[in-house]
Amino acid sequence: MPRSSHLVALTRSAAAIAALAVAGGCTPKSATSPTAPGPTLYAVNVHVADAGGAPVEHAFVSASSEQGLDFKETDITGTAHFSLEAGTWVMYVSRAGSSGPAQVAGGTGTVPAQGHPDSVLYRLQLADESIATGKVLLTGRTDHSGTTVAGFPVASSTETLADGSWRLSGLPPGDWQASALHFPGFQPAQFVLHVAAPGDSIGLSPITLPPLPTP
Repeated sequence: MPRSSHLVALTRSAAAIAALAVAGGCTPKSATSPTAPGPTLYAVNVHVADAGGAPVEHAFVSASSEQGLDFKETDITGTAHFSLEAGTWVMYVSRAGSSGPAQVAGGTGTVPAQGHPDSVLYRLQLADESIATGKVLLTGRTDHSGTTVAGFPVASSTETLADGSWRLSGLPPGDWQASALHFPGFQPAQFVLHVAAPGDSIGLSPITLPPLPTP
C-alpha cells in the first residue's frame, strides 16, 4: 500500500477512536501532550511478522488506550518502538494484500507501572482480515442512512446505507469495541465485534437507535 494510503487509514483510525471515546463519555488525549504534566513513560516494542513468520518492515502500528493514541513505523527488524504510559494498550496493524484480502493483526496488553520490568514486547502476526456486517435502524425513520459505524482499534469506519446496512473490514481475531453514531438526534450505541479466527465473516443482529430525549 502506498505511504499516502497508510496515512489516510491512520487518520480514519484516529477518527474512529475519537468517536468511540465520545460515545463512552471520555476524550482521548495524546500520550505526549505538551500541556499535560510529564507522565512516566515506558519502552514498548511491537514486533510485526507476516504469515510465514518473517519480520515486516515499514508497517504502521497504532497504539491506543484511554491514555492516548500514537503511531510508529516498524524498522528493518519488523519492530515499532513506543514510549507509553502505564496502562492497557491495544496495538493494531494493517497492510494491503498483494492480490487478496488485507493482512491485519491486533493485540491487547498491559504496560506495567514502575517497579515492574521496564520494557514490554507485543508480537503481532499478520493474517487475513475478517469482515463484519449488520444494520443500524433509526427510530421513526424510513431512511436509515448516515450513521457512522466505527471499530476500535481497526483502521476503518463506514456509514450506513438507506436500509441501514453497513460493512466493516480490517478486523483481526479478538473481541473489539464498536460504536454506532448518528448526529444529531439519536442516542449512540456500543457493541462488541467477536472475531473467532482470521478470514471470518461476521453477521450481527440489527441495532435500533432511539431518539435523544427532548430537552
